[in-house]
Amino acid sequence: MALNTLLLFCPAHKTLELAAGKYSIRALLFSASVENLFKNLLTFIFDKCILMIVGICLKCLERGEKVESLKKLPDAEFEVMKVAWANEPPITTNIIMQQLGFEREWKAQTTISLLLRLVDRGFLRTEKKGKERTYFPMVDKDDYLKFETGKFIQQVHNNSFLNLVTTMYEDKALTDEDIDELLEWAKERRG
Repeated sequence: MALNTLLLFCPAHKTLELAAGKYSIRALLFSASVENLFKNLLTFIFDKCILMIVGICLKCLERGEKVESLKKLPDAEFEVMKVAWANEPPITTNIIMQQLGFEREWKAQTTISLLLRLVDRGFLRTEKKGKERTYFPMVDKDDYLKFETGKFIQQVHNNSFLNLVTTMYEDKALTDEDIDELLEWAKERRG
């Protein structure tokens, strides 16, 4: 296989696509277990010469689509992503264990399972270097935080920033300094 070989997994279209040069092979995936089997098998086979893109396929690329596949992460996976974002890529299981796992009393297998779930969700990509797997963030921290904040304000505060601020003020979560900063921020935005 040449270095320009791509393996594309698209959850939106439930496809796995292998593309090399002007040729591509597209497989429809009907279940999560088949999906994981294909991803693991093909990633293993082409580990040294393939770029795997999770979350988009050639059909999406041709149309210029941006697949919006962000979903809320469970707390443990979000904690792992915070460590991934805080460190220079690539990260390893050992980095996660040192910065988070030992504190949480996780076993190494728990950490590996969390990392693999994040790979499946498209938040991390993985490469094998010798016996060790390395992981690279695929979702930008700021993009995810915007997504989470937007969902929270929409679901809990009916998409009202004022409702959020009022709740924080009434609960005495805002200090006078916070209010001053908020007013300054609002003045700067109005220009």
